[in-house]
Amino acid sequence: MIDRISLLTDLLPDNELTTSLLALLGSEKAKVEEYFSQVVDQTTFKTEDYLRLKDFLVNLVASLRTLVTTSRYLSDPRSLSNTDLDELFRSFGFPYSTKIRGIDENPLEQKIQLLYDLINLYKIKGTPESIVRILQYFGLEKFDLFELVLKLVNNDLFFESKFVGGTSTDPDTIRLPFEDLTKSDQHWLLTKDQILHLNNINKLNLPSQTPYIGVQTQSVIDGPEAAIFSRIIQDQYQTWKNGGTLEENAKITIINEKRSLLELYVATVYAINKKYNLTTTSDRFICYDGSNVSIVTIFDEFDQICYDGSNVSIVTIFDEFDQITNTAPIRRCDINDNEHILVDSTSLVTSSMLYCPDSRLVRYYDLFTRPMTENFLKTRESAGELLQQMNPSLKQAIDVMGNISEVIMSLRKDLSYWIQATIGLGFIDFSYVLFGLLDLFGEYR
Repeated sequence: MIDRISLLTDLLPDNELTTSLLALLGSEKAKVEEYFSQVVDQTTFKTEDYLRLKDFLVNLVASLRTLVTTSRYLSDPRSLSNTDLDELFRSFGFPYSTKIRGIDENPLEQKIQLLYDLINLYKIKGTPESIVRILQYFGLEKFDLFELVLKLVNNDLFFESKFVGGTSTDPDTIRLPFEDLTKSDQHWLLTKDQILHLNNINKLNLPSQTPYIGVQTQSVIDGPEAAIFSRIIQDQYQTWKNGGTLEENAKITIINEKRSLLELYVATVYAINKKYNLTTTSDRFICYDGSNVSIVTIFDEFDQICYDGSNVSIVTIFDEFDQITNTAPIRRCDINDNEHILVDSTSLVTSSMLYCPDSRLVRYYDLFTRPMTENFLKTRESAGELLQQMNPSLKQAIDVMGNISEVIMSLRKDLSYWIQATIGLGFIDFSYVLFGLLDLFGEYR
């Protein structure tokens, strides 16, 4: 750093001087000194008193020129100090920028980029895109934003989603019952009967735009989170099958008991199969399958697993997943399986250019999936049969309860709570990853 080159540096502490300000001070002082040496200085008058006066005047003029020059470049955030940037953030209604700072007054690059983002958001304020961008600041990377329109379907009222922004290319439509949104809204004044009556007597009738908006996260079931959880379930099943004892640390609200995670999971799958006709034709299922992995150790060390003989963080699995999926393939064979590609069906000629044994697809299949034949839930009836063996009273409780939708909601909340409390992967609701939010609204489509 350049120390005490002007009056500004004498007046301000070193930690309040930014790199850009110091560079500007040095430049302005050099210009003033050059002016004195070429225009003002005379050899005859170079006494000690004159040199002291000259030094004072050079610093004074350089400081004044620096202030003027700084004001001309205020449009460049990189020329501002950290404190000045905080004032700009407050003008945007964001008072938390003071938490984004380094050890001195030099603004962090992240802070400057955030300011640019806020400026760009100001240009599109009030639009769906601005809401999408803001929600992404809070960690919602992939989601859909929609408005709700009140419609009359089969003489019944529903709120239907209208996509207005987000990251989906072809989002599904969701219908929600009229009572679900209005029963707790003090500002909704009309009852269902009143709306139906007005719809019959008025020329301007339904559908009608409502003030309600919704946010729906996009759930991807082939991510590392689902693969880790699936492996835990598979390991617990093998432990139970081999006569081992499972820890009873999963609360099942509908029977008010603590049972094993495996029982909670199987009960959830069984309840969903009773409600929905979900099938698959895939020959593989999501399950982390790294070499010599014992994910059971997660229960003893919340953020540790045993992978290839050494304990590493769960973050390693996320890194493995990102290495395979987060960058665009640079080879054509990265999107093909581990087989020579048939080019000519008549001559049975294969192409080695389309083949690579280490393709990303092969690595993904090898590390994050297992053959469906290794899944203990092989058919639609498997969950019910297994639950009957493990906990017949729990199966009976599910069977006798009238509203199966409420049972599913309760079980999935218990499942999500176990994930948050035990593994702590930071999900808002892990059940969205397992089942998909749209499946829970399937009866309203």
